[in-house]
This record gives sequence, C-alpha cells and structure tokens, in this order.
Amino acid sequence: MKLMDSIKRPLAPSLLKRLNYTARTLGRMIFCRIPLTSPPGRLTCIPFFIVGSGRSGNTLLRAMLAQHPEVAIPPESYVLPAVVRKFYQHNYLTWQDLVVLVTAAFENHPLFFTWGLDLREFYKRAIKIDRRERSLAKLIDLLYSYYAEKKEPGARRWGDKTPLNSLNLERLNWVFPQARYVHIVRDGRDVVLSYLEAGIYADIEDASKRWLRSVARAGAFGTRIGRGRYLEITYEDLVQNSEKTLERVCSFLDLNYIPAMMDFWRSADRLGDSVLPHHENLKRPVTTESIGRWRHGLDPGQQARIKKLLGVKLRELGYADL
Repeated sequence: MKLMDSIKRPLAPSLLKRLNYTARTLGRMIFCRIPLTSPPGRLTCIPFFIVGSGRSGNTLLRAMLAQHPEVAIPPESYVLPAVVRKFYQHNYLTWQDLVVLVTAAFENHPLFFTWGLDLREFYKRAIKIDRRERSLAKLIDLLYSYYAEKKEPGARRWGDKTPLNSLNLERLNWVFPQARYVHIVRDGRDVVLSYLEAGIYADIEDASKRWLRSVARAGAFGTRIGRGRYLEITYEDLVQNSEKTLERVCSFLDLNYIPAMMDFWRSADRLGDSVLPHHENLKRPVTTESIGRWRHGLDPGQQARIKKLLGVKLRELGYADL
C-alpha cells in the first residue's frame, strides 16, 4: 500500500483546486511562504549529484561509490526537477500539504519500487520538521537521509544519480547551492549505439540530440559554478583507469578511497535497480569491452549521420577517429 493511500488525515478541502491553478494565476503571486533552501548548516550533509547523458556510466559510478560505507545513493529518482517546480509553484500551501505533494511525486513514479522504501514513517517525520527549518532542501535531505538510515546504516553522505537531472541543473542549484556535481562524459557515438540497443530511442537523431543537450548543459553549468563544486570525468577513464579515477572522485567529495569500491559487482543486488534489464552489467566486474563499440555496431551511413550531428562536440571533448 502506498503512503498516499494510507494517510488518515484528508488533504485540505481546497488542495486539489489550488493545485489546478493556472500558470497565469501563479505568476501573480508576489511572495513565497516556504523557501527552497535551508539556512546554512541545517542539512545533514552537503549532497552530491552524479550527472551526464544516459548510457554514459552513471550507474557504474553510482555502484562503485555506493560500496563506500559512508555513502548512500538510491536508485534514480527521476522526479527531482519536477518536485522543485511544483514546490515553487505551490509553496503557499500548508507545510503538511507540501509534504504530501513532494512525497507523492516520488512514490507515484513507476520505478520508485527500486528504492524499496515504505514512506509512511518518513511522512510522519517530515510533517514534524521544526517550523524554522522548513524548506524543500530540508525535506529532500530528510528523504535521502531516511533512505540511508534504512539501506546504508552508518552513511554520512548522500548523493543522487539521475541522468535526466543534467537537463535541469539550475533547479537543483536553487535548492542546494553548496552541492557538488560529478559529470561523467562518454563518447557520444557509443552512447547513441547504447540508446538504440536499449530501445530508449528509436532513431539516431533523437539519441544524438539527447547526448548533445546533456553534455552541453552540464558542461556549461560546471563552467559557471567552478571547479570547487564541479568535477568532470570520462567513462573511458573510469573503466580503463578505475582506481585512479575513483581516487579523483573521492578526493573531490572529501572521501577516502577504499579498494572495496572495485568489488561493487559482488553485491549488485543490494542496489535496488540491478533487476532492470538495462543495468544487467552491474553484476560483472569492470570491463573495457564497451569502448568503441560504435565502430562495429553502427553502419557507415549511421556513423556519417552521427559525425554530422556530434562532430564538433566530440572534437571539443577530445574524442578521436573523426
């Protein structure tokens, strides 16, 4: 049973009507009752986000970091940017109704089952957050900390790995202005091939545009916020020079590198989303066999189309064989 089906207190009578306000009506609002961010020092930690185009090694990096005893990273959330937008639009509601709004956004996503959480206890805690600390940042922090408590006892840091966030990084920055970002980049030609094979995109143009948007937006965001909060690595380095690359990531996140992170595949089942077909490689050790698969997986015509679409960005990122 979902939390939203079991809450005894009904929503405020006007909630549904308020949630259906038009954008024009919302645009006339001149103040916010509940802020997006929390006062400095009120969160359990400075969070971090793994970003980048899908099919670029985001999940592999998450699996490695999740082996660290001080780190908790749930499966993809999918909904964070939408939650920021909804909270911003509707933060004139009561705190309890805002908690319902945010909780339902997570719980109602069809893949939330991979988190393996019952949110009823979280809800009870959330509505009791001290009035002086109420914010979207505090609410999300509590949710991810709740995941850590249930799945990774002892973890002191939480992170998020959701490739779709790459297209909405400014929204995350509104909420967590101190957060850190690890951007993982992979050869766009291999990404396009992987998108096509996974059935995520049906044609080269759409897959290419997705990679290009994700890489360009994340890179521009990183340039703006600076190296202190943004680290860029490549998938190729992660699988070819795993330990050295992980040491860079850990240093950036103020963590000690632990060799056991390389043994992620031995406990892949605990990650929650390893049951999904497109994450089946999580149950295998690191391999370099996926580098350059585009050479054999794409025919000459497809390669020419990708070169036309992505050639400039690929050269900018240092990928050869163009």
